[in-house]
Amino acid sequence: MADAARALRNLKPKADFHIAALPSVAQLWLPKRLRRIRAKLPDITFSVTAMETPPSLSRELFDLSIFFAEPNRSPNQISVCEDVIVPVCAPTLLDRVQNAQGFQGIPLLHDQVWKDDWSMWSSNTGNHLVDEKSGPQFSLYSLAVEEAKAGAGVLMGHLTLIEEALTSGTLEMANAHSCPTGLSLVVEVPQQSRRRLETNDVIALLLRVDHSQ
Repeated sequence: MADAARALRNLKPKADFHIAALPSVAQLWLPKRLRRIRAKLPDITFSVTAMETPPSLSRELFDLSIFFAEPNRSPNQISVCEDVIVPVCAPTLLDRVQNAQGFQGIPLLHDQVWKDDWSMWSSNTGNHLVDEKSGPQFSLYSLAVEEAKAGAGVLMGHLTLIEEALTSGTLEMANAHSCPTGLSLVVEVPQQSRRRLETNDVIALLLRVDHSQ
């Protein structure tokens, strides 16, 4: 049934390309890359669905998905980059943060999905935290990022997702120690017989490093 629906959809004169992505990826990593892709592939209409868990590409009508996962050797999976975390904060908070032992007296910002980020970082880097569980919690990582930019506290930054904020200077690293989470940002596509003709071009543009964007 899914294959029949996919075949009918692919007959349309203007291609519709459907992407599923983790909300934080859809909000923080994908937009500038989609701008680049649209400029190069103007005949394709792109739709993005934010979801917490990866869809089954054999059953659902998505042309690719982008999530954090453990990379494997599947020919249908491309590992974009390793997921690395490090504490970050607004520049206005930096002096206070760096002078506080274990971030004492400074709110720690938490993403509800990645609730173990602070304890993982503390264990892996040997940095003691006064109270790793305290502080505001957010259901969307993008909300936590905005609060960090506003000086509300220190956030555990996933470097892949905050690259623009670090480049622009709206966020600064609050500690020199970083650690990998064991996951990677992964692009997954359907098996070869179910892929759109444009899929390889879209992936190549997604993965292209372009510092001018």
